Amino acid sequence: MSEDVKALYNKGLALLRLERSREAIECFDRALKIDPRYAAAWFDKGAALLKLNRPDEALVCFDKALEIDSRNARTWYNKSFSLARLGRHNEAIACSNRALEIDPGLAEAWLGKGMDLENLGRYKEAVACFDRALAINPRMGSAWYNKGTALIKLYRFDDAIECFDRALEINPRQVEAWSQKGIALVSLNRPNEALPCCNKALEINFRDAGAWGTKGFVLVMLKRYDEALVCLDRALEIDPGFAVARELRDRLRRP
Repeated sequence: MSEDVKALYNKGLALLRLERSREAIECFDRALKIDPRYAAAWFDKGAALLKLNRPDEALVCFDKALEIDSRNARTWYNKSFSLARLGRHNEAIACSNRALEIDPGLAEAWLGKGMDLENLGRYKEAVACFDRALAINPRMGSAWYNKGTALIKLYRFDDAIECFDRALEINPRQVEAWSQKGIALVSLNRPNEALPCCNKALEINFRDAGAWGTKGFVLVMLKRYDEALVCLDRALEIDPGFAVARELRDRLRRP
């Protein structure tokens, strides 16, 4: 490999770390023009495209990288991530399986597979994947969080709360974990405990429609209807398509 190609690739990596993804892609493209079989450049170009929310183009890059090196577990994982972003969850699972055949210790692939299974409504299988990820990396907050959301779907609310607590130990500012913990507490008919979770989520992100909607529901349970309406209005200002919040608000406004 020429020094020019290495220099362009390394510059692209540095730009990618600085979140300057478009400039990074230009560097990877220049490296690939000189050496079209540079698998790492295809891989990192794909990673940059994912950061720009261009998963269809990223997918092409990961396929190019796999044509050159089909035994790279992380490339299979990133391909699965691209497919998941495109809603192609069954294909994503197949790619995660390929990644895990090569490297069973790749925690991110277990996490990704679990998330795809959850999206397909296969919650028990999803939980098993999150457990595999956590056995490898117990500090993976996203695995604790996603395990919690799958457990809610299985009506295992106490277990879900434990998972959200573990996620919040790792990242106390994860808005979604506070919101989902609130939902689990509501499901256990513990609205007085759910309300501080909603407030905490809104302290972190005042524009989180889900947290406003959950807070509105909690206040309905506490018979604080006027406050609930304010919260539901806020949720719908942020997300006019929030159907559950709209239905609850309309119900409260009926004479």
